[in-house]
Amino acid sequence: MKTILLSGPAGAGKTALAEYSARQQGAELIYYLCHEWSVAEDFLFEISIPAVAKTMAGIETPSSFYKEGVLARALRLSQSRRVVLLLDEIDKASSRIDALLLDFLQNARLPLPEGGFLFGNPDNLQVWITSNGQREIIDPLARRLFKLELGFLPAEVEAQLLAGTPSEFYLDGVRRFILRYMEYEPVIYEAPTLQKFVAKVGAYIRSKGLDISLFELKQLYLNLPVCENREEVELLVKGWLCRNEEYELALKERFVGLANLANALLDLYRREAK
Repeated sequence: MKTILLSGPAGAGKTALAEYSARQQGAELIYYLCHEWSVAEDFLFEISIPAVAKTMAGIETPSSFYKEGVLARALRLSQSRRVVLLLDEIDKASSRIDALLLDFLQNARLPLPEGGFLFGNPDNLQVWITSNGQREIIDPLARRLFKLELGFLPAEVEAQLLAGTPSEFYLDGVRRFILRYMEYEPVIYEAPTLQKFVAKVGAYIRSKGLDISLFELKQLYLNLPVCENREEVELLVKGWLCRNEEYELALKERFVGLANLANALLDLYRREAK
């Protein structure tokens, strides 16, 4: 499952970028605006009052007494089509909502009220989460997301957009972002085996006295094929390895800058590719 956290000031275009991604892919967009009173039922399942009332009145017996929340609906639809789930302004909701997303993002599943699980197709599902920075995303969730900071556009580009004549250079940049960071194409190098990559890169980072999880190694392995240069690998490192400011500072210190770490990762990946 492709997941991304877009953070930045209100009005920077975070929501518009996610919506554009859905249109470009011909995907069904499922949108949910988070707020202070967001509850688990909005995301998982909630009791359907009309269904219960009809049953009690003897009118009909529905197949389920539950109504799907946005996560459940996204999983079900992903079984047969491409879906983009947009959770807008998650920082307005309680951090308890962050915890609801962990297993959903990790395994593309939700527990059913009647027992068992509802599974989706992770290859058909993309999750975009936006934040205006009103609160910190909990660390376990942040480590499952590819993080990008989105600022305001240059004044000349905003003027072009307002005039309805955006430059082809700008539009091409947006298209490349959607293609390369969400579709993971094109694959430039044939990937080494996951086992070999985890062993080599894990040993390299741990040799500097830093820990790295199997999940982080797997995300590096899945995303490195689309990186063409050191700058893009550095962006990948910031997204998946910089868990917090303290760990980012440790990475910079042990590798004498993230650029050196990015160069080393790219070299290791290409050296192991067969």
